[in-house]
Amino acid sequence: MAQRNYRDYLRGETVRIKKYLYVLRPLLALRWLEIKKSIAYDRSRIAVPVPFAVLLNKISSDETMVYEAVCSLLERKQKGCELDLESRLPVLNDFIERELFRFAETASGLKKISASVEPLNELFREIVGNDG
Repeated sequence: MAQRNYRDYLRGETVRIKKYLYVLRPLLALRWLEIKKSIAYDRSRIAVPVPFAVLLNKISSDETMVYEAVCSLLERKQKGCELDLESRLPVLNDFIERELFRFAETASGLKKISASVEPLNELFREIVGNDG
């Protein structure tokens, strides 16, 4: 998702600032998974957190400029300026490119697992076929 959105929306000289959030959310979610080594957000939810503020905390302390740029984007979004068209933000483009490359390298080293979807299909048919 991040790769496609980056390619489609953030490679031109001018971009809509909201599109940065479309690329940053999946990248920060991957960082969250990488750090937590789990999909459990807390005891009541089994998922990556949705609130951007939670994901934002996964930007490391040595990435202050990235953190500040993302905070600025979030503030502007709250003010309704997210559809503005303006020049690319090099600090964010550089961060995004580094992370896309890093995660692509990580993914290429992972063992491929093929799983059958048939048990899910059977469950679906059982639920749909159930009148109750």
